[in-house]
Amino acid sequence: MADRRNDFKPWMVLRVHDVDVIFGGLTALKDVEFELRPGIIKSIIGPNGAGKSTLLNVITGMIKPDKGTIKFKGHFLDNVPPYRSSQLGISRTFQHCEIFEKMTVVENVMVGRHNHMYTDILSCGIKLPKVRREEQRIRDEAFEVLDFVGLGDKAEDEATSLPLGEQKLVEIARGLATQPDLICLDEPAAGLNESDTQKVSRIIEEIKWRGISVLLIEHDMRLIMDISDEIMVLNYGQKIAEGTPTEIQNNPQVIEAYLGVEVGNA
Repeated sequence: MADRRNDFKPWMVLRVHDVDVIFGGLTALKDVEFELRPGIIKSIIGPNGAGKSTLLNVITGMIKPDKGTIKFKGHFLDNVPPYRSSQLGISRTFQHCEIFEKMTVVENVMVGRHNHMYTDILSCGIKLPKVRREEQRIRDEAFEVLDFVGLGDKAEDEATSLPLGEQKLVEIARGLATQPDLICLDEPAAGLNESDTQKVSRIIEEIKWRGISVLLIEHDMRLIMDISDEIMVLNYGQKIAEGTPTEIQNNPQVIEAYLGVEVGNA
């Protein structure tokens, strides 16, 4: 197989090539590859256990691939830790809300700005004026992000007191606070009612219009088909299809993977 490590297309934000992940002899991902353009919503779908979250974990540095390469804005991510991928411009949310307890909504979002702080530990310890100015700057920026997701009026509430739908928005806001070029959203609408799902859908589209690329994992097929520019389908850790929502809806392999029957015998 030809080495394509240096065959990078500069207009691609992300390129995943020939990635394998193996857990104790079990292959979670096999020969997965795809590309992501700037300002595009690309959804990753597939049955439970297909490897979707594993793929996000590889891209964000939480898992190292056993084979293959990942390139983001010209940087190889194969051995990059999560904090470094965040510094490079990748953020993510998780399938289950990861909200900091005993912290307000705005404080949760401010955590996302830690990679953009310029003061040293000593300055922070003695609260020099420049530290206070920087804290205020970060707080102001956090409020801007909260206004964007519609939670500006809840900024001073304890984050864990919010209903699930709003906690999901806090996570998205914290991800946006890192000022990413790519945000990975792992089931942002899981457990939400129809109204909250529509709100999340609108916010994801607005993120795209800001020029941020989105990798989306979601089981709500209506949401996926409504907002995705491209869809990739995984099954048993392998890519079985990729294309527009219309192409995916009409793909026999995708129908078989979801229904468990051959299309001709359905």
